[in-house]
Amino acid sequence: MIVGIGLDQVTTSRFAAMLRDSSGRVFERVCTEAERTYCEQQAEPHKALAARWCAKEAVAKCLRTGFANGVTPRSIELVRDESGALAVALHGAAATRATELGIARVHVSISHNEDTAIAVAIAEA
Repeated sequence: MIVGIGLDQVTTSRFAAMLRDSSGRVFERVCTEAERTYCEQQAEPHKALAARWCAKEAVAKCLRTGFANGVTPRSIELVRDESGALAVALHGAAATRATELGIARVHVSISHNEDTAIAVAIAEA
């Protein structure tokens, strides 16, 4: 059963500017170490970061909290499952909220092009 659906879209240039202006501190606020490493290995790290931000926002919408009540971008982690597909790992308050809502799994899909990043998340009981 579907418990929640979230969608988010951003312009990738916004993340290029954030990376430039913050000297990388944006990674500390948004990403786990593994996510940061992944993004920094990409040819255009700002696009990878933008796509991950969208996914985290979409998951926060599934949790019906947004980034509040202890749910932070770092408490929502994008990982690869055993097949290499993108998966979501929830930590701390995000994991607690998912349990409260009966969420067993969160599916996520991300994409980006030159100008835009987008993600959709579906929370399943």
